[in-house]
Amino acid sequence: MKRVTLKIAALEYRSRFSIPAPGGGVVGFELGPDVSANLDLDDYYVYDRNPARVVELFLEVLRKHLDAELPPRYLESLGINSGSAFRRDLFTEQATFTELVRAGEGVVRDFIGVFTAAYFRAVREGKSKIDLNAVEEAARAWYETDKSTTLSHEQSEALHLIINEVIGSRQAKMFMLAREHNDDPMVQSLFDLRLLHLVSRGYSDKENPGLRYNIYALDYGTYVDLKRTKSEPEGVLDPETEIDPTPDRIVPFADKRSIRRIILDPAVFQKIRPAVLA
Repeated sequence: MKRVTLKIAALEYRSRFSIPAPGGGVVGFELGPDVSANLDLDDYYVYDRNPARVVELFLEVLRKHLDAELPPRYLESLGINSGSAFRRDLFTEQATFTELVRAGEGVVRDFIGVFTAAYFRAVREGKSKIDLNAVEEAARAWYETDKSTTLSHEQSEALHLIINEVIGSRQAKMFMLAREHNDDPMVQSLFDLRLLHLVSRGYSDKENPGLRYNIYALDYGTYVDLKRTKSEPEGVLDPETEIDPTPDRIVPFADKRSIRRIILDPAVFQKIRPAVLA
């Protein structure tokens, strides 16, 4: 009879559950035979996987976060008794909050950080609600102060290579990486720094039968940082309607027709790899 259940919360690429033992075998847990990774929070938090559900989830996250920080029943005293009322009171429109969720890229820490910066930017400008411009500028500032400053020279070069290829040349948000290259140390490091985001595992492309790919997205901040430059990405067509769903937005939604043409080859990192592994 089972008496104990062990649940482990771990960060991908920062966790090791076993080490090889002399003479074969392993010391520790073997993923699969001993323990299974049966819950990936990215399945619930990444916007591109389930937009409507993720927006609803993050609305509740923000409301409960503020409710815990403010005096007891403060929001209720203002007549804010639901998520929709909370959103209407703080944001100019629903699309503004949706953009905030996209800027957070499924990471609660980043979502709260961008919200806080957007709120105080709106206050400084004398606005009663957070608008789209405040979200975009807050996302730019968060990227510059919290993310890009942690990059090593080699990581910065690698990210620049990806941005040039995906945004600069293809004007897309996502790219594919053959599953055999998923353990590439540079890709892992950029993922660990929340500059690349895993959107889908095991994607099968009919034009390359037998191969499996993981789909990654560049961080929202990499797009906002390119505003008003020659590399600024344009809107992309919706695959179903072939209409640009957000012609006034800086950050385009994904177009899977474009993704199939963008396959990252980690060989592009070869020139900087020795420094990365040193």
